Amino acid sequence: MSGFLPANMTMISDAISETTATANTIPRSGAAGTLDPSWAAIAEVVSVAKAGASYTSLKAALDYITALGDASATKPYSVRVYPGVYNEDPMTLIPYVSIRGFGATADATIHANNDSQHLFTVVAATYLEKLTIKGPVNEDYACVYTSTAIPGAPFFINDCAISDGYYGIWADNSAASISTQINSVIIDSTSTTIKEFIKVSRCGNVAAFDCQSISNVGEGVKRGVCIIGADASIRASNFVFSGMPGSTGVYIDEGATVRINSSTFLKGSTAIHVGPDGTSLVAFGSANIGATPEEYFSDYNILIESPTAQVSFNGKADKEKIEVAAGANFTASFLDVYGIYTEGVGIENTPGQVVFGELWLGTKTESIPMRQYSKDTFYTGWASGGDVTRKAGLVVTIDDGYGYVNTGTGVVYVNWSAQD
Repeated sequence: MSGFLPANMTMISDAISETTATANTIPRSGAAGTLDPSWAAIAEVVSVAKAGASYTSLKAALDYITALGDASATKPYSVRVYPGVYNEDPMTLIPYVSIRGFGATADATIHANNDSQHLFTVVAATYLEKLTIKGPVNEDYACVYTSTAIPGAPFFINDCAISDGYYGIWADNSAASISTQINSVIIDSTSTTIKEFIKVSRCGNVAAFDCQSISNVGEGVKRGVCIIGADASIRASNFVFSGMPGSTGVYIDEGATVRINSSTFLKGSTAIHVGPDGTSLVAFGSANIGATPEEYFSDYNILIESPTAQVSFNGKADKEKIEVAAGANFTASFLDVYGIYTEGVGIENTPGQVVFGELWLGTKTESIPMRQYSKDTFYTGWASGGDVTRKAGLVVTIDDGYGYVNTGTGVVYVNWSAQD
């Protein structure tokens, strides 16, 4: 069934393709590097509009498709939502049915009528695109929610804006099942109700890429991303967080697995927080914490509370705002541009490259820690000052200065006053 268009809207092809989908995903036209489900390209269109279409309600269109009972990988449907604000009851998505806004992302807004249920409940092989979503604001309810334990093709959400709701996207799968694929989804900067933009718990599995922008959010937002549970995992890239005081960019706990690349943390209270429980496996690549001193994290760049956490980090950070629990395995190589050089105090805070963890020299079978090599071979001496001037005979004067002494077990910083 093809939908009818309002008179002032341009007709575009609603033709049904006879091509059979043979893969879970295909490249998106005009958006290199992102993916669409292949079945979405051959869908029969059902239209929703404020006037002039087959349906004026998104849920009514889904109820119609449910009644037909024939949606499948070879006969998918696409609900095309034209511009307007749609106040909708909670709904469960249908396998091989996509919901796609027509026009810009902000043109079609789906507003939850019920604040005590999830707005969209996700199942396998479903798809949302180009929608602004205003979800339920009551505690523990999400704009988009999945708890399915049934394996299947991924759920996709592309080019959407989360404007309101307690949680934005919550992957809470009760068993290993579908993957939640998030592409180019932002949190609306005017939102004051969202507490966590992306939440992953139990067996939730999220792959998020291409600009998950959580920028200039309202004071209500406490966490950009929250991953909790030994079977919970997220893989993300091009992630941006800019929060208010009291907010955390990424929170990880209870043994969750996290891999995030090309992330930017601009401001808030804590950028990356690994909680006290479980052996979380965490890797951040090319992470940029704090664009300028004015846009800064007031408490921590990185806080690791679990003594069994395994965390690796590279990018840019302030070493003075990193705290790691004893026993935790934390390795890092990053640029610190926030250090301060103070004359006569030392150079420990000089901006530069920082390495946490051992560096090994040699081969796989014959290597030595760089730290031990330094103790064995490095000379010591003045870093500044300390000039010796001969007065007469064996009498000299020594200017004040500072330097380093190799004690045999380490190299320590020392300073001295002028001697006459």
